[in-house]
Amino acid sequence: MTAQARRLAPHPGIAYPLIRDAPLARFALVWRTAAETDLIRTFASVVTELGPIVL
Repeated sequence: MTAQARRLAPHPGIAYPLIRDAPLARFALVWRTAAETDLIRTFASVVTELGPIVL
């Protein structure tokens, strides 16, 4: 689990050890096409325009 995911999904009683020499994780925006809405398409468009973020 990445440090960012650890911050976003804390859970009491679970330790998330940091692995310092692990390769960078890649994430992608995904959704079920059956649940696609105008809001989801707009959000996906903004994410695409912004491009990847280097941390």
